[in-house]
Amino acid sequence: MVRRVSGKRKRDGSLADQVPGHVALELSPQRAFVLHLDARAQPPRRMLGRIEHVSSGRIARISSLSGLTTFLRDVLRDADGIVGAIVDDGARKDSTR
Repeated sequence: MVRRVSGKRKRDGSLADQVPGHVALELSPQRAFVLHLDARAQPPRRMLGRIEHVSSGRIARISSLSGLTTFLRDVLRDADGIVGAIVDDGARKDSTR
């Protein structure tokens, strides 16, 4: 289900997601990902699909939970300017600026 997200924006453009009884989340656009799962995927046992880091455009084709978490870890750790990388379950093919 998709619904409109409303809320006040912080100085960095992120939304403070406030759920009653929970700690407010600070959702930065630089930490946004799109996960597109194949119809045959059965998470977490069988992962099959594609993930994209929204702000950098880096893409990974995944076939395991390990591949997904490796991609997330690499993108979130990567601060040295690697862009447009295509990843295949952790085997990086980098292009630098």
